[in-house]
Amino acid sequence: MRSAPTLLLLAACSASARAPVAPAAEPEAAPVVATPAAPAPGPAPQRVTVEAADDAAAVKPVRTYALPPSTTAALAREKVRGQVLVAGPLFPTDAAARGMVSTIDDAAPPVAMKVVADRGKVVQVATTAAADCVPSPTQSYELTVYVPRSALVPRTTEAIAKQLSDGTAFAIDRGAPVRVTTAGAAWFDALLDQTSAAPPERLAYSLTRPYAPAIVPGSTGDRLVCDGAPMTKTEWTRRRDEAALREAAKTSAALKKVADARAQAKGKSDAVDGLMDLVVKDGVKLESAPDELPYCSVALEGRATDKVFRAGDAYVAELPATCARVRVAVDGTKVRAPDGGVAAKGAVKQQKAWIPKPGPVFWPDGSKAGRYTGKGERFTRVTERDKLICVDVRGIASEVCHRKDDVTVEK
Repeated sequence: MRSAPTLLLLAACSASARAPVAPAAEPEAAPVVATPAAPAPGPAPQRVTVEAADDAAAVKPVRTYALPPSTTAALAREKVRGQVLVAGPLFPTDAAARGMVSTIDDAAPPVAMKVVADRGKVVQVATTAAADCVPSPTQSYELTVYVPRSALVPRTTEAIAKQLSDGTAFAIDRGAPVRVTTAGAAWFDALLDQTSAAPPERLAYSLTRPYAPAIVPGSTGDRLVCDGAPMTKTEWTRRRDEAALREAAKTSAALKKVADARAQAKGKSDAVDGLMDLVVKDGVKLESAPDELPYCSVALEGRATDKVFRAGDAYVAELPATCARVRVAVDGTKVRAPDGGVAAKGAVKQQKAWIPKPGPVFWPDGSKAGRYTGKGERFTRVTERDKLICVDVRGIASEVCHRKDDVTVEK
């Protein structure tokens, strides 16, 4: 592997993990171990070293855990209710969904949906869901659709959180998605597979209790601001306050100068008023402050975050993951100021567009599909069917149609 600054990922086996071999006890300060190209059988490493972001594609999960038959049996007999995660197309009818054997796409992120009815091999769901750790498939359409049970993604039933002695940590939410393969189970998000927190044996399809994000344990240190050299928010605030004090001192001196000039001017008010205006303008500058601080950012594992912290002499960052947050150690030289550049805007080519108004929507055969709740959306590719204008909706294995009378055509 190329020599590069490393990203030190935490790795601590959760109490509920079941590994083919017993994990080694976690030391207080484990040495850094480079991830081998082909790991030999043995205990799961207590820390994993991964090369910089350009090598992320070469990183593979460090282990696989077998899924016990009891877990598979529990999923098969579960009465699905509440909210589920679906990875696969959504069908307008029960019959269409029953024609699919398995539709899980490991490359596509799952979507959260509300269960309407468990029909055995098929589950009737709504495209809207309450708060969840993954989004619903669409914000503009409230549809009732069907999915084969094999398209449901197993979820964890309890949160998993851990902090290591070096300050790295992770928090995996209750309800995080798990991939089930012939070789065993793995996390749906590959970043979590680089920790030693294996998916637990106890899994379910349904999230029946309200979703609550797991808290990353331990202190993250002081958040970094990149206004010039990286500094903590506390240091930035102190520097701003000191600058304000200096400006206030200069303003006081200027006001005294104005008063003296006014006493001596005796009618030369134009010059005095101009000087006063300058002082007032300086005062306005003192009152202004950025609406949002320029927090430092870092890009790791193909993910960017502006939650970068300094804890003592070390730097850590909280990387976003599906239904999880992972705090990792980072190389301080990789910390950057936020990108303030604005992309150049080219000329917008005018093209014909269809703008629907909120109201009922239908399947192409005219049967009711649900409601459209969007506002001002412009569709540039549609299918005209008799009295319907039909559009493609991401994730739906059928077009969704609006009545022509409910659509405005913009040319």
